[in-house]
Order: sequence, then C-alpha cells, then structure tokens
Amino acid sequence: MTDDIAQTPHHTPAPEIEIPGLDATKTCICGAAVLDGLTLCRKCHSRERWERRQAKRRKADRRRGETRRPPARPGKASFRTVTS
Repeated sequence: MTDDIAQTPHHTPAPEIEIPGLDATKTCICGAAVLDGLTLCRKCHSRERWERRQAKRRKADRRRGETRRPPARPGKASFRTVTS
C-alpha cells in the first residue's frame, strides 16, 4: 500500500525555496529589516521626520517674539463689538 502512495502524482517533493540569509538583508540602525533602496525602516524614518519638524518649530518659537508686531490700532477693537 505504501508503494501506491509514493507513486501517485500528488506526492511530488516541494520545490526548493531560496531564503536569503540574515547577512544578505539590509538592516536599519535599530536592527529592523529594510527594503531595497532604503536606509531606514518606517519607524526610524518617521522619527527622523518628527525630529526635523520639531527643530523647525523650536527655531520658529525662538524668533516669534522678535518678528511679531503690535496691532495697528489696539484701541479700535473695543468699538467693533456688536450691540443688540
């Protein structure tokens, strides 16, 4: 009975699948696998973008007091209120 099972076409051996080794895949600075053409994983790339945005915000916040001008007519704002 075992000879019948071995000779049926349904029991062909699986094809060899090539799996790249750990040395063949690129890794990010955090150790995660990286796709071809990229140097950072998605998490580290988003962190880098966040750090750049924060640096720009900090720089803008430092300048904010220097570049602000007082309103043109501060006394006129009270006359513009709507009365019923």
